[in-house]
Amino acid sequence: MFKLFHIDQSNIAQEVYPENGIYIVYELFEYKFQFLGEVKQKTVFIEDEIFDTENNLLVFTDDSISTKEKKEFLKITLGI
Repeated sequence: MFKLFHIDQSNIAQEVYPENGIYIVYELFEYKFQFLGEVKQKTVFIEDEIFDTENNLLVFTDDSISTKEKKEFLKITLGI
């Protein structure tokens, strides 16, 4: 199961729910994500691009993947 969290200015996490299967994220907001399930490889794709090619931002276990800290994902993945 994939979960996405928006982190507000008070450092409080609020889960972001998909709308019609799409997660709506905003350019300057900070987010964390978590995946719970069988991890078969240590490569994560966002928008068809490899996210965190050096795996500096992600924590992998046998049954989960999560971000180490909040980030502005659009700036990282899309270069905005």
